[in-house]
Amino acid sequence: KIALMSPSSFSYVFKQITGNTFTEYLMYLRIMHAREMLMKSNKSQVEICNECGFNDAVYFHRVFKKITGLSPGMYRKLNKG
Repeated sequence: KIALMSPSSFSYVFKQITGNTFTEYLMYLRIMHAREMLMKSNKSQVEICNECGFNDAVYFHRVFKKITGLSPGMYRKLNKG
């Protein structure tokens, strides 16, 4: 409604402009936020998973690894500090 387009039109234009679907872009943003939280907080991976909009820790782990190349635990271990 904000973009004054139907959901399908918005999705089409979004993909043309960004090269990604809206869902792919949203997952990327969530994982970037999770990366920051893993580096800067002592919250558990499950807490971070939930705060970043994932309801399933296994799915969070899979998406995180797909985008960053590392598991959340390994990412934290290598980047904490």
